[in-house]
Amino acid sequence: MRALSRGLLFVVLLASRAQGQSAAAPQLGRQVITADALQLAGVRRIGDVLTLIDDWDVSSVDGFTRLASPHGLASFERPNWTVMLDGQVVDLNLFGVRSLDRLPVVLSQIDSVEVISAPALVEGVLSDGGLIRIHTRQARDGVSVHALFATANETGDP
Repeated sequence: MRALSRGLLFVVLLASRAQGQSAAAPQLGRQVITADALQLAGVRRIGDVLTLIDDWDVSSVDGFTRLASPHGLASFERPNWTVMLDGQVVDLNLFGVRSLDRLPVVLSQIDSVEVISAPALVEGVLSDGGLIRIHTRQARDGVSVHALFATANETGDP
C-alpha cells in the first residue's frame, strides 16, 4: 500500500511539474482562433468558423447551413453547445437550426474565437455541450464611423 501511495504521489508531482513548465501550454479541449487565422483561412462568413475547429464534426447539405457537434458525436444529433458574444449568451436556435451567421456582428469586428469542446462553467454559464466564445475588437478612443454594405444570394441564382 505504501508503494502505491508513493507511486501516486510521484505521478502527481510529475504532472504538476509538466503543467508548470509552460504557462502558454494549450488546455485540453480549448482552441483559440485569432482574427489573423480567420483571414489566412479565407473565412468569409461567421458560420465558416466552424470548419476551423479541430475536434468538432461539421457537416452541411447545402453549403450554407452548417451542423456542428463537439466530442465526435454526429452533427445530426443536434448537441447543446452554447454561443457567447462578448460575455453574453446568444440564442441562435431558429426552427431547430443553430447558425452563427445570425449573430449581430460582422467578421471584421471579430478579434478572436475561443472554442471549448468539453462541458464547462464560464462566466456563470454552464455549457454541457461545448462553448463558442466570440470576442470583438475594442473600440478606439474618439469618434469613428464604420459602414458596411453587403448583398448575398444563398441559392446561387443569378
